[in-house]
Amino acid sequence: MFSQLEEATGITKGAWSPIYNGRNKPNMDTLEQLCKLFPEYTLWLMTGRTAPPEAGQSSPDLEQLEELTRAVGD
Repeated sequence: MFSQLEEATGITKGAWSPIYNGRNKPNMDTLEQLCKLFPEYTLWLMTGRTAPPEAGQSSPDLEQLEELTRAVGD
């Protein structure tokens, strides 16, 4: 996973690991790169909030919940 992030962002995998494990907080460069990779998560990445679905902003947790809701409804 970290090698893929390094390839996609140019930020070393050694920098991503401590962020992922909660030892470091992401800096503006890492946040900017994540927002470029996942524009649908920009609001969530920058503020921790989500917007109504029609705004095109979500979070990984919200998307997983929506998938589970759809699966149960089938």
